[in-house]
Amino acid sequence: MALSFPGEQLLWDYVEGPKALPPHLMKRDLALYLERYFEANGVTIKRLALLFAVSIVFLFIEVGALIWLWVGG
Repeated sequence: MALSFPGEQLLWDYVEGPKALPPHLMKRDLALYLERYFEANGVTIKRLALLFAVSIVFLFIEVGALIWLWVGG
């Protein structure tokens, strides 16, 4: 189950709502929320990080090939 991160709802709950939390409780609550969020989406985050790393490798290969062709290889 993937948790969503509802920014507008969080803003209402913590800042604009009728019972706004003091900053220390807000930080604690948001830290717990983010921990649950990252646990629920950890596999997706790791997969996207791996795909990003692979895409960077391919980008370097492509740029290297273009430079090699430009220099006259």
